[in-house]
Parts: sequence; structure tokens; C-alpha cells
Amino acid sequence: LDSFRPWGRKARLEGGLELEYNRFDLPGSALAAQARGGQRVHALGHVAAPLGGEAWWFIPRASFNAAAYDLDRPQADGRTRMHRVIPTLSIDHGWVFERDTTLLGREYRQSLEPRLFYVNTPFRDQANLPNFDSAPKDFNFDSIYTDNPFSGVDRVSDLHALSAGVTSRWIGANSGE
Repeated sequence: LDSFRPWGRKARLEGGLELEYNRFDLPGSALAAQARGGQRVHALGHVAAPLGGEAWWFIPRASFNAAAYDLDRPQADGRTRMHRVIPTLSIDHGWVFERDTTLLGREYRQSLEPRLFYVNTPFRDQANLPNFDSAPKDFNFDSIYTDNPFSGVDRVSDLHALSAGVTSRWIGANSGE
């Protein structure tokens, strides 16, 4: 870690892999069309090449979202085993501009932080796959900069989208508040 700089100009690759196993046993009061029980294995992996400096970042990223199911009862099409693998490409780019200013007689440092987030996930039909725990996320600051607008792991949204936003902060010059 001697020469490690998180946003330095040194090129690097980073990646991650998350693995998860779940067993579901839903009560009889669950939705009639929903699978009652089964097992799910889920993998979420990515490779990114972050670049940046003190006042900017550029992060191209390739990822995949995979799930395999083994259900207790057959689906409507007769299958008890099914799987899917969905790739995603994204680019996250932003800047941080700062200036010293005065507001109500107090010294502040004001930032202006524009950000662009592009995501491309191809369509994969998931209608015949079980949905044990996914739902659309609420629309908020975090959800517009995510590559999947669903919570849980049973659904992945097909996207070809660009999100743009700006944040501004007022930080006390003397206190850092």
C-alpha cells in the first residue's frame, strides 16, 4: 500500500465477486403465481478500470448478474431448474469544482459536482423465472446512479440509460462542517 493512491493517475484494474445461496419456503398466503419454495444460487461479479485525479473520476465497468434456481414444484412450463446470466456495461464520470465564498457573513467552500452515469444491460426474458425477493427501488439519488433499479437478485432491468445530475455542498471553511 506504500504507493497506493485511490484516485491517482496510476492505471489499475479492480474486481469483485459476490456469491450467495438461499433456501426459500414461502407460506401458502403468498401470491398464487409465485413459486412456493426452492433454492437459489446467485453470483454478481465485476471488473472495473477506475481513472481519476483529485477533482474527477472516470470508471468503466463490466459486470454480470447470474442466478440458478432449483424449485420444489414445477413452474407452469414444467421446469424445476432454470438459470440466467445477464451482462452489464457502465461508465461513471464526475467532476468536483470548488470555490471559496461567503454566505450570511460566514466563510464557506462551495462545491459543484456534476455527474454522468451510463448503463447498458441487454434484455433477457425473466418472466418464467421465480421472483422471491425483487421489487423496483424507490426513485432517489442513489437509485439513479445504479446499474439495476431492482432490489433483491431475482430481477435485472434491461437498460440503455444515461443519468445526469449535479450536487452542491457548502462546507464551513474553518470548521469543516
